Amino acid sequence: MDIERSNGQPLTAEQHALLDLFRAKVDEVIKYRGLSESDVKRLVKEVRAHPDCGPEILATVFAELSERMPGTRVSYDWD
Repeated sequence: MDIERSNGQPLTAEQHALLDLFRAKVDEVIKYRGLSESDVKRLVKEVRAHPDCGPEILATVFAELSERMPGTRVSYDWD
């Protein structure tokens, strides 16, 4: 998926690496036991804590989680 910042600048290599790491972690969890709400919260929290995370990254993460968990509504605690 190609993602660009709202000001027209492409994501940095570090931001692409962060998304790739997130995708790999999600795939690993799904492969071994399925993706639970607590898994989603933990993975999103990890991404949010990363210094390269920004609104574009979070939007992509949420979009991809919605695709992988159709019909599931997950509530995020932002503490």
